[in-house]
Amino acid sequence: NLAYNNDGTYTFTHKIEDKFTASTGLNLTSKFQISKIEDKNNISKTTNSTSTPQLTLNKSETFLPLGLRGDDGFPFIAWNINWSGIEKWWILDKFFKSISLSHSYNNEKSSSFRGESLDTWSYTQSLSPLLGINMKTKGKNYISFNTNLSHTQGINNTRVGTPTTRTYNNKVNTSFSYNRSGGLRIPLFFFQDFYIPN
Repeated sequence: NLAYNNDGTYTFTHKIEDKFTASTGLNLTSKFQISKIEDKNNISKTTNSTSTPQLTLNKSETFLPLGLRGDDGFPFIAWNINWSGIEKWWILDKFFKSISLSHSYNNEKSSSFRGESLDTWSYTQSLSPLLGINMKTKGKNYISFNTNLSHTQGINNTRVGTPTTRTYNNKVNTSFSYNRSGGLRIPLFFFQDFYIPN
């Protein structure tokens, strides 16, 4: 983008993006699927200028952080896993119509450069869910139960101020529902009872 100012000067912005993502899935059995195996590497270069060019470079990639600052890690993959048919184990099929487990792992390294100097860089890891459980009982009036255990971790590094900060977040989300069928009878005085089928 090129813009001319009233004083005869001009400014321009030049942006180049280079994005790479490789993703696939794998069915180990009919009940056990790795629905996503992903690797990515993105680079964005932006040059702004009023008199001298100023380059800003942003990078992001799938990365497993290790060490206090996360810098001891290495490029890694992200994945999603789903496992169904657990209700067929042992005697579970007598009580449950379906039981499934899920697990997801995502990670990323983000870096920001000003010119040739690294300004800030951060790492994130997310196990969301670390473990997910979905269950549904048998019967006309059934119970559904869902719970997810999640963990996220962030590491932020900078050249100025506080060099390194780490954040952690753990969550447990649970839902429970009871489904009843068979209708509802409402007694009405001086009239015939009113029946609502379900």
